Amino acid sequence: MIWIPLIAVFSLAISWLFYFWRKDQNNAPKRITWLLFFIRSSVMFLVGLLLLGLIFPRKQTRIEPANIFVLVDQSSSMLNYADSVGVKNEIPKFIAEIQNRFSDKFLTRIIPFSNGILNSDSLTFDGATSNLSSGFTHIRDLFINNNLGAIILLSDGNYNEGLHPKYEAEKIKFTPIYTLAVGDTTTKKDAMITNVVANNIAFSGNIFPIKMEGRASKMNGETLTIRVSQGGTTIQEKIVVCNSSNSYFDHAFQIEAKGKGIKSYTIEIISKVDEYTLSNNKRTVYVELLESKRKAALIIGGMHPDAGALQSVLQKDQNTEVNIYLLKGLNKIPEADLLLLIDVDLTQNPQFYKELQNSQTSYVLFVNPNMTTSSLGIGLTGHVPGKSDYVSPMFNEDFSLIQFSETFRQRIKEMPPIAAPFAREMKALGQPLLFQKIGNIATEKPLMTFTNRVNQKIVYVYGEGIWRWRMMEFNRHQDNQAFEELWDKTLQYLSVKENRDKLRVFPPSRMTIRDELRFRAEFYNDAFQEIVTPKIDLILKNEDNKSVGNYEFSAMIRDYELNIGKLPTGVYRWAANTEFNGKKYQKSGEFIVEDISLEAQDLSANFDVLLELSDNSKGAFYMLNQWEKLLDEIDSNENLSSAQFEETNYANLIDLKWLFFLIFLLIATEWVLRRWFGGY
Repeated sequence: MIWIPLIAVFSLAISWLFYFWRKDQNNAPKRITWLLFFIRSSVMFLVGLLLLGLIFPRKQTRIEPANIFVLVDQSSSMLNYADSVGVKNEIPKFIAEIQNRFSDKFLTRIIPFSNGILNSDSLTFDGATSNLSSGFTHIRDLFINNNLGAIILLSDGNYNEGLHPKYEAEKIKFTPIYTLAVGDTTTKKDAMITNVVANNIAFSGNIFPIKMEGRASKMNGETLTIRVSQGGTTIQEKIVVCNSSNSYFDHAFQIEAKGKGIKSYTIEIISKVDEYTLSNNKRTVYVELLESKRKAALIIGGMHPDAGALQSVLQKDQNTEVNIYLLKGLNKIPEADLLLLIDVDLTQNPQFYKELQNSQTSYVLFVNPNMTTSSLGIGLTGHVPGKSDYVSPMFNEDFSLIQFSETFRQRIKEMPPIAAPFAREMKALGQPLLFQKIGNIATEKPLMTFTNRVNQKIVYVYGEGIWRWRMMEFNRHQDNQAFEELWDKTLQYLSVKENRDKLRVFPPSRMTIRDELRFRAEFYNDAFQEIVTPKIDLILKNEDNKSVGNYEFSAMIRDYELNIGKLPTGVYRWAANTEFNGKKYQKSGEFIVEDISLEAQDLSANFDVLLELSDNSKGAFYMLNQWEKLLDEIDSNENLSSAQFEETNYANLIDLKWLFFLIFLLIATEWVLRRWFGGY
């Protein structure tokens, strides 16, 4: 560093001038003068170094005892066995003993988990799901650079979330995994519902499916009745005969949607024998019944493959009703929530175009190269009908109106070119989703852009040939995930009307009994500025119309929040109200609380998972009642020893205390010598 020699030269020069140039100020012997010169130069040099703010490496040695991690499965399946009382008693004893016995030898860390790592130290065993991988992921992410001694997994081996735990465990090298097994592997006589699938939304008057899957163990030859009921009234039944000691069965019930609102449907297995448990014989699903579908009008100039590609997407959506119209002779806007205009020249039907501009119906306009665009005001300057460029799509990373998946972002790069109208200048109206890429040259010309015009949402697609995107994606990936995502989300965006309500409340539509119920609310004044001045109250009722409670939102900086906590399963109705400037405002709705009983399906422990984990890591497998033997084995394991780590840290020169005292000593010495020899 160039500053260090400069500071040295400056220190020597100033000291020389002080002691040798000003001879009248120095009466000390020559050897004392040179000593004072050296002291003054050293002090100035050291102070100069401190002013530079230099840092230097400093090595430190740290001794860390071996870490013993105890992963405790807190899922409710841990209590599904005959020894559930023993589980509640033995696990706390084990944890207390390992902490007491190894307090001076190892660093013991207790990590409870269920679907993820839990912050609470209490052993409740009430987790709704099991993710055995989460514990190993937690250790690898936070402690991989520590002295990993051993991992103890306390579990029944069952998991219903995440991957097989061996994949995460394998990433933690040279660390034995000891497993303490809970439960037993005996197969019980029991019938259970393993899965139920139903639409979240159905339309009144339509038929919708409810599919159930089940399993029966040790019930060979028994007859089961599968019943679907609503409000205590049986809707349909299905008889199933178990043809083996381990029978699997499924059935799709076709249910007629009646009424509107959120309806509950109960699927139940009824048997004539004594089962191990009846808690897994019943499952309730909730379906929201709507009165009408979203209507989409496909307006075309003639037969076109792009229209067929879009029609295939629309027809897959059971919530959308599609009607096709020819532009020729169409003088008014069809009754629809959104319009898709493909292969049309709007200048040939000025009456329709005038109606379109004056309406508030959202639409997608495909601007093909043959279209006359000069009078449409769609951002093209100098376009001559018939002239085109072949362009590829390029995703706009700054697009913020809709969130697209990473799969879409990657696959859109693979899409083949389409024919876009050639223009001297293309102005992006609104926010572009896709830009044009000509060969390998990226441009800022829009290929697909989103804009608003007086309460009307519009999407312009500058090109034709999107059917090639659908075909190319299917050839490469055997699905149309990206193509369907593009148009599903685009049409959903167009279907949502702009919210002009001053009071807005955002509740969850679905939640489980493990989730906390959280509401968020917003209020806008006449200038549509968000304020938190008025008080907002909320009334909550259950499906029997009985009051659950009256609540008041908490005003935050810009909006309101309300946390009600956990609720039992069922359908709940809410009403929020407030008053501002003498006017009353109200919002209401309903939501569902579900009980997803995945843990009730695990009636037998899965010791194979635990054995595989311990064998692969050179650990050991023990039953819970053998935990004392496990502690003895860990205590005698000579590989579990303290480790010495050498760490290099960087410190500031000014942090060295001895340097301060050295400078002080030099200054004091100079002062004493000058005082002694008459320098003052």
